[in-house]
Amino acid sequence: MSTLNRSQLSDIRGAARMALEGTEVPAEGVEKVHRTIQMRAGPLGVADADRTRGITGFVYRCVRGGIRLAGRAIDASLAPVIASLPEGESSPLRDAYRSAANGVYGDYLVRTGNPLAIDMGLRYRGQTVDPRDPMSVLEQHGGVGSAGKLLVLVHGSCMNDRHWNRDGHDHGAALAGDLGYLPLYLRYNSGLNIARNGRLLAELLETLIGNCTTPVEEIAIIGHSMGGLTVREYIHSPYYDGDIETNVEEFGEQLTRRFNQFCEEYGRSLTLAFEPGKFLVSEAGYFLVKVNAIKQTTSTVFAQIDSGFNHFIRPMLYGSQHQILNISNPNGKERFYSVVGYICETDTFANNRRISEINPGDILAFRNAGAYCFNMSSNYNSRFRPAEVLWHIGSSHLIRKRESFDDLMRNQIAIDLV
Repeated sequence: MSTLNRSQLSDIRGAARMALEGTEVPAEGVEKVHRTIQMRAGPLGVADADRTRGITGFVYRCVRGGIRLAGRAIDASLAPVIASLPEGESSPLRDAYRSAANGVYGDYLVRTGNPLAIDMGLRYRGQTVDPRDPMSVLEQHGGVGSAGKLLVLVHGSCMNDRHWNRDGHDHGAALAGDLGYLPLYLRYNSGLNIARNGRLLAELLETLIGNCTTPVEEIAIIGHSMGGLTVREYIHSPYYDGDIETNVEEFGEQLTRRFNQFCEEYGRSLTLAFEPGKFLVSEAGYFLVKVNAIKQTTSTVFAQIDSGFNHFIRPMLYGSQHQILNISNPNGKERFYSVVGYICETDTFANNRRISEINPGDILAFRNAGAYCFNMSSNYNSRFRPAEVLWHIGSSHLIRKRESFDDLMRNQIAIDLV
């Protein structure tokens, strides 16, 4: 029979607090409905109270007070018991529950001081690393030799550091081992915004580096999936007119100033390198399509193209916008067009978009398609994927051939069922 430990009871305390606070919200909602039903118009300029009055108001106050009293009683009774229990080991199920709760309710958990809130920390081989004394854990597992090169692995939204291990394979440890890094796994509240988590991580790493007896020469940060801290959009590309665009020069100047200040305080000259994610690939890639027909209706003008969501699904999948240019008539008079594809399902690339006048045979270019187009494409409806062309110093180079029917059939296996 398993024994209840401190972590488990602390989770129960946090869950109970969430449940009771959640019960108070519908109670207030019911009271407001009751108040609306019994309400009579008051004098002009005098606001009506949200609460009921008289005996009815007394009953609702008792309900709210009872909920709060029960919550405080449970909370107060569990606190000393939790302190008296052994710490105990966490389990994958518990970690999954807490990380999911933090991903969804992270701000609320921190604001209310809920025990379920996850404090940011680093782990190495399943143990928490104290940034004020990191060598105590590293020395236990022989990690001091590689402490000069740190690999910080950042999990995604609603996830935790265990997600780097799948089917017995620890991706972080394997990557760090191949490259000679020390893997440190970040565990954090993914429900907080990137600015707050970013500051916490910066402070955590500064404290860690300042207390490492082995000089830290290099830090690499790898982010998994999406999360409050996964800086996949620290350099933002504009997708449509008026969209936010990162001023790369200003970003670089401010970052350089802060980094140089850190190097001076640290007493060593370090190198900071960024992998810009989809920033370069996105802006460098254009998706070119040909207009098959123009159709005028009472509501819009359709420009039907020789492509569909099998080539570029992003606008249909989650409504993303990409600027569309008519490169065959870039200086023509602008009109409103709805750009649609050749597949019978919902296949709309843009609705009522201002584009230079389009005629059949014109070539339209979708901007910022490099990070998505081919990677998200498919052979839906037995359609072929298009070719890919690299434009380099004024010359075009075919880097991927257009697919053919043979490509579709290549992996098919004919069997005799007779």
